[in-house]
Amino acid sequence: MGGLRHELAEQFRSLGAAMTIAMSVVFSIFAGALTGYYLDNWLFDGRTSPWLTLVCLAMGVAGGAKNFVLLSRRFSREQAGRGDETDATGPDGSDQADDQR
Repeated sequence: MGGLRHELAEQFRSLGAAMTIAMSVVFSIFAGALTGYYLDNWLFDGRTSPWLTLVCLAMGVAGGAKNFVLLSRRFSREQAGRGDETDATGPDGSDQADDQR
């Protein structure tokens, strides 16, 4: 029973990590595009349109790619660390190291 609960918890952790990465990329791109749009229209009264929008959109895409790489590495390291912990315990949560002694 503990194994099923543990497996379900791992699935939700993986889902949370994937959602965090996806939201980070999408928000970075939208933040860049909106910033460029408002700079074009509010600050420069449309005289620079669409150049600041395109430049800020490119910076948002670059920021989203950077976030993707950083968060993917972090969650992979965390997952690998948890994998080492689960290897030391049996499927029922018992410590296999105690069984080998």
